[in-house]
Amino acid sequence: MNDKIKDLLSTAYKTDSIEKNKWRIENREQLREQRKKELKELMEKDKTMSNNKQSSELKLDLRGMTARQYAMLILRDDLKYSWQRCGNKMEITRYAARELYKRAKDKCE
Repeated sequence: MNDKIKDLLSTAYKTDSIEKNKWRIENREQLREQRKKELKELMEKDKTMSNNKQSSELKLDLRGMTARQYAMLILRDDLKYSWQRCGNKMEITRYAARELYKRAKDKCE
């Protein structure tokens, strides 16, 4: 009797999995069509925004600092990185990082 139950359960699982796969395949096509439609709408929106030039330009006031000095200020003051970590990010020694930071601070004041 256990064998009959096992056989029935295995065939039920097989038919159930076949039905699930059919459902997935049918819905996959619907989802693809829906995603294509959404992507098309987003691309049209992007075109209209770029044509209208609604995006603003990024403006930075570096106050005479180099980009490396400005980056060092951000790493140290805003992100609270240690000297060693700042140096690693900038690919310089921690002593050079400290000196770069000092020069940037001098230009700020």
